[in-house]
Amino acid sequence: MQENITVQIGKCGIQLGHEFWKQISCEHFIDPRGMKCNFNSFKKNECVSNFFREFSNGFYVPRTVLFDLEPREIQNLKGGNFSKFYENADIITRTEGSGNNWSNGYIRALEINQEIEETFRKLSEKCHSVGSFNLFHSITGGTGSGSTCVLLETIKEHFPGKIINCYSVIPNQTGQSDIVVQPYNSVLSTRWLNYYSDCVLLFQNDALNRIIQNNYKTFRINYSHLNSLAAKTISSLTLPMRLWEYTGTNFEGIISSLVPYSNLHFLFGTISDYNISGEKKHVSSSYPENIRSLLKNKTVSFKWDSGKLISSTYFLNKKFFSKLNWKILKKVYQDFDIRFINWISPRIQEIDYNGLNSHQNQIEGDVCIFNHTGIRRIFMKMKNQFDILKKRNAFVTSFLKEFSQRDGQDIFDESRESIEKIISSYNEN
Repeated sequence: MQENITVQIGKCGIQLGHEFWKQISCEHFIDPRGMKCNFNSFKKNECVSNFFREFSNGFYVPRTVLFDLEPREIQNLKGGNFSKFYENADIITRTEGSGNNWSNGYIRALEINQEIEETFRKLSEKCHSVGSFNLFHSITGGTGSGSTCVLLETIKEHFPGKIINCYSVIPNQTGQSDIVVQPYNSVLSTRWLNYYSDCVLLFQNDALNRIIQNNYKTFRINYSHLNSLAAKTISSLTLPMRLWEYTGTNFEGIISSLVPYSNLHFLFGTISDYNISGEKKHVSSSYPENIRSLLKNKTVSFKWDSGKLISSTYFLNKKFFSKLNWKILKKVYQDFDIRFINWISPRIQEIDYNGLNSHQNQIEGDVCIFNHTGIRRIFMKMKNQFDILKKRNAFVTSFLKEFSQRDGQDIFDESRESIEKIISSYNEN
């Protein structure tokens, strides 16, 4: 058995990670106190211990580290319904904050790196064998961008060879950010994601907001709605780790199929037929309408015809059909102007979890994870925004005040070079 350790970083990472824990707790019938509330579900066939530690008194505690440079968000969690859900020993917090600055987030985390290492060591010693890490964060703010880089370095150093998955909220493609140095935060942290992570699943809040607007009648959409949608996408990807006997595959196999080459590890998801809190129950679509619905609901904003498809994995609740029909799927792809790259055979994988419903589980909706060359458009915009600021040397002095002039310039140059490599890697030819 190989356990997974989750790390929730910064305000966004803590909120998104919390929605993820709520989602999989619901799927495994674990309540906010950490108690199993339905012992007739799954029993021997679920791998709850891959994500939760079970105590002798029957309580389950998430295998997670909560990290933030200011205490407010963690205090909110500890003061709510999930006050006893997280272990105090797995929480790392400070009071100074990061000021939405990558440099501050990086240096403040580096200053307490010994405490970070000790927390990881203690948590890993409670595992049979650590197999992978999940990191939840945003690359727009200071803690989610800068501190994440330090945590990635620490994990890579002390747990070599382990799979590192990052679930990253990235800047919106439309509108202006209220964080003026967001382009610096995004490009610098993307360099670490490119170098240290094995798989990065991307989310944009405006794309998630559009999915809800197009499919539901919710007028007051809040971050809880957006995070819930992202968490459902993430929980589907973790199904093989938690319910491998039912899905018929393992997590490593899915990642190797989605990421044919190590430099092509930036992915996005699509989702359909998933209930939003407070909304009327969504009726599941039949095939191929469920595929059409999926293709309309991307977790990032770009057009299908802006690139070509490398690979995909469908997580389908097959109530109305038995398997994907390649001829019909090809026709649907043509309607959406989805084309395939020509330097590798198309990789389309499907995971059927309809059989799980016979065991009274709480899993619903359809999800697909894509690797697509159109993702380079997002990185091109990041680079362009970075260049606009850097050309004027705007905020450079204050942004990298913790570094020497030479080191600071090297960080900027190497980060820009890294994002150019990502763009080049996702060229269609």
